[in-house]
Amino acid sequence: MSRKYKDSTPTTIAMKKTKPVRGAPTECRNLFDLSQILAWLAKERRDLQEQLEWREKIPDLMDSLQN
Repeated sequence: MSRKYKDSTPTTIAMKKTKPVRGAPTECRNLFDLSQILAWLAKERRDLQEQLEWREKIPDLMDSLQN
């Protein structure tokens, strides 16, 4: 994670739309939709090691949302 985001929460970070998530619905309606979005975000990391680290976190994120 970038140092400038270290003490931030997702809701406090400014964002801008760049391109749609391929294959994702326009509105996230269920956990499968969310898992696809998380996988796409992981793929968008510039560094291969970072991509792998992000992908490894997806199951834990999904588990926390299911409970």
